[in-house]
Amino acid sequence: ITFLEVRDPEKSDAFFIMYLSEKGLDIILHDGGMDDHKTYEALLDLRSEILEKAGVTGDEAKKYKLRLRSVISHFHGDHTYALDGQILRMKQYFHFTEAYLPPITSLVTGVYDDDSNGDRWERVRYMNAIETFQPQAKIRLLEYGESLVIPTDIGEVRLFAPPVDWGENDERLKMFEVFYGYKRAYVRPEAIPICVINGNSMCMRVSLS
Repeated sequence: ITFLEVRDPEKSDAFFIMYLSEKGLDIILHDGGMDDHKTYEALLDLRSEILEKAGVTGDEAKKYKLRLRSVISHFHGDHTYALDGQILRMKQYFHFTEAYLPPITSLVTGVYDDDSNGDRWERVRYMNAIETFQPQAKIRLLEYGESLVIPTDIGEVRLFAPPVDWGENDERLKMFEVFYGYKRAYVRPEAIPICVINGNSMCMRVSLS
């Protein structure tokens, strides 16, 4: 498991899990981070390392694409800009097979087009990038109260959606204030991934904001 965007010890805005399957190397990319090239360059470096160790060069090397599955915790720009702005566009290097997305939230005002709702902007940007550059990727959308299993050859990643659309409510805001020490004007639900690899469980919490 490689953490890519870690701005403080409390959370990561991007990480990926690598494992070997019958088809070769598979990668689960969780979020993507900012469009500061960190995640993009890390994936390119991984691709170059694989080709170098395999001794593949020339035209064969140009054809090789990393096989990825995209998992989105929530649609805030600091988690998705690298995907729709860089990684998804580079179809000559990356091949996305699936995208696992959290439920759509209405947030504060109870309407989808609230200005503070990241789904209004970032989800649309991400979906446009998928449709334009990675149309073969299958979209898996969680509903509220659902969990979704991403199987691997060495275990599974289970993605949990919140039970309801939290929107704005006192309980959720109190949770945020206790955890971070200050109040926030709005909150939104987030899909939480639980990795179970070789019998060991890890909760990969990304953020509460």
